Amino acid sequence: MTPLSELSRERALDLLAPMTARRPRVLRAEALGSKWAPVTRLHLDVAVCGTGRTVVVKTTRQGAGDWGVIEHLRRERAALNLLSGSGVAPTLLAADDEFELIVMSDIAGASLEAVLLGADPVTATAAVVGLGDALGRIHVATLGRESEHLEAMAGAGSPRRAGERYGMWTGVDGWEDIERAAFDLGLPSARRARRDVAHVCEQLVAPGPFLALTHTDPSPPNAIVSAAGVALVDYEGSGFRHVALDAAWLHFPFPNYSAHYAIIPQHVIEAADAAYRARLSSAIPEATDDDQYDAMLSVGLAAALVVRAQRLKLLASENQQTYDSWRRRTQLHQQIQVLVQRCASNGQLSELADWFAQLALAMAERWPDAGTPPAPLFPAFAAANREERRTAPAAP
Repeated sequence: MTPLSELSRERALDLLAPMTARRPRVLRAEALGSKWAPVTRLHLDVAVCGTGRTVVVKTTRQGAGDWGVIEHLRRERAALNLLSGSGVAPTLLAADDEFELIVMSDIAGASLEAVLLGADPVTATAAVVGLGDALGRIHVATLGRESEHLEAMAGAGSPRRAGERYGMWTGVDGWEDIERAAFDLGLPSARRARRDVAHVCEQLVAPGPFLALTHTDPSPPNAIVSAAGVALVDYEGSGFRHVALDAAWLHFPFPNYSAHYAIIPQHVIEAADAAYRARLSSAIPEATDDDQYDAMLSVGLAAALVVRAQRLKLLASENQQTYDSWRRRTQLHQQIQVLVQRCASNGQLSELADWFAQLALAMAERWPDAGTPPAPLFPAFAAANREERRTAPAAP
């Protein structure tokens, strides 16, 4: 079964017909992703000009609330247009708002997730570094092109709403929810960090030179590794925002990825960050300055961590499986350490970092599984460190 209906499949073939020697026929349809990602690979009997015999069709989600609707397909369509020819995104082939679908080229390669779950540390290192390079290429390719994006979104029928310009999707504006949760759970008061959170919000709303198209979900399943480098798919959450929202993914890593929770060796993270910074510095002089670059990263790390902290009541639930309880608590605990260490080294966001440090201590005292055992390395990196780490609870 694929998420693509027969009617939508036929419409996709109609759209492809002008790009092929004749109207293509489907030899095989392959579901990609999950119910949250209604994506189908079509194997065709003729080649589509410049892209080969496979294409990818993405449709809106059904019954998924306000996410994955036509608005997000339009975001993806606008992003792919901006990134045409960049090598870091699929090629947009066709779109139909009435049928709520887009058709794009198929990128051959393994997902970063598959590489990290493999057994080759050299390949995995190159892939993570490639992700850093790809994010830098996306940001550099779209600097100064916000007006193009807005025009594309408006032309696709998407309304310009208040706050749409920078898309405060990050959830930092929900800090009051964290304050209430911390109070209700008897955890350290989060009120002390209000000024730093306000500063983070200000930076996100006014990114200055760090405004570019952001992917916002460069997680391992969305990064495709090939001989040509790393490309990213799934731009439905993209928008012009502070680049730190993407850069932060390299440092936790990865803030919202939980399917196979694990971490990456620090030297690999530093290499990925170096690749990203090198790309960014080629177009943004401020990125060459250590203080400004560190301040930028701190904003992204803080924004991502605030989103995770909104799960405090879920973390406190007693109705969790052993693995889920350990993973959720350890993931937040580990990510707190990343922010605290970064802020200790650069002097940024000291009040926010202090609150998170106190939260981590309270978590460890209340929930013994918060950080115990520590997060494992991804399998590709684990062999050389097997004796150094205890085994995490088994995933169900």
